[in-house]
Amino acid sequence: APWFAAALALQGLRGLFVGFGIAVWETTLMEIVPERLLARVISLDFFGSIGLMPLGYVLAAGIAGLASPALIVSAGAGVGAVLFAAALAWPRARKID
Repeated sequence: APWFAAALALQGLRGLFVGFGIAVWETTLMEIVPERLLARVISLDFFGSIGLMPLGYVLAAGIAGLASPALIVSAGAGVGAVLFAAALAWPRARKID
């Protein structure tokens, strides 16, 4: 593929950014969640991020005949970006040290 080197570099950058985001998220959880509730919060976090992943696959498969794969992936990325921006727009989230 002519874009293999670029794809490889972008995947490397993606991995760095995902790793950084996970480190920040986990550290923030440890700092702001009381210790007595930490296990419950982390279990809900894992359920939301990993446990609901098959639901996303089912939804994508359900609309696979209605749109192109590029449109489905782009729409999913757009929804993710909007949700991320909404979380950053929350004033309390920006005040965390």
